[in-house]
Amino acid sequence: MSKCTSKERNVPEIIGNCVHFRMSYVAHELQCRVSNQALLKMMYFAENDPIVSEVLLKNFSANRAQIERIAIEKFKRGDRWLGGVWVTLHDVTEDLLRAKRHF
Repeated sequence: MSKCTSKERNVPEIIGNCVHFRMSYVAHELQCRVSNQALLKMMYFAENDPIVSEVLLKNFSANRAQIERIAIEKFKRGDRWLGGVWVTLHDVTEDLLRAKRHF
C-alpha cells in the first residue's frame, strides 16, 4: 500500500447504520463499509478489554431507564428467557422506532 497524504486519505464516515471507508489493496481502491452491529459484536468479544467494558457500562448507565422500561414491558407480556428478561438489539430498535413515530 502506498503512503498517502492526509489530504488523499479517506476519513471513515458514519452513513446510516454503517461506517463507510476506503482502502487500498494491491492495485485496487476499495469502497467498504462495516455495520454498526458488526462493530458492537467486535466490542462484545473484546469484553476482557477494560476500556471496552468501561464503554459498555457507561452506555448501560446512560440508557438504564430505557432498558428497564423495555424489560418491564417484556416481563408484562410474559416474554422471559431462563427465568429472566433479555433485552436484545431487536427490542431496542423497535423501541427507538416507536419513539421516533411519536414525534
